[in-house]
Amino acid sequence: MEFIKRDRETSKSKKSDKRVKLNIGGELFESWISTLERIPGTRLALLAHLQEADESWDKERDEFFFDRHAGAFISILHYYRTEELHVDQHICGNIVRGVSS
Repeated sequence: MEFIKRDRETSKSKKSDKRVKLNIGGELFESWISTLERIPGTRLALLAHLQEADESWDKERDEFFFDRHAGAFISILHYYRTEELHVDQHICGNIVRGVSS
């Protein structure tokens, strides 16, 4: 069964990967550093390596904080995970552009 082999390979790589907490507008999201690195040159990809040097890093809470629309960020994070962009019909495209920059 090929899908079982893939799951094992994925879990091996996740053991060496690190989780990162993102507080977006008061809502907490967690993802893998490797997920954020999937789109090089973006703000999220840079966060994977900056941590304490970044102005959005909250050392006390061990998380990054962004005063952005959490609902729009769900679509952005989903894009990083799947390379498919699905935006809720109640979210303006301008908000998505603001969250992704």
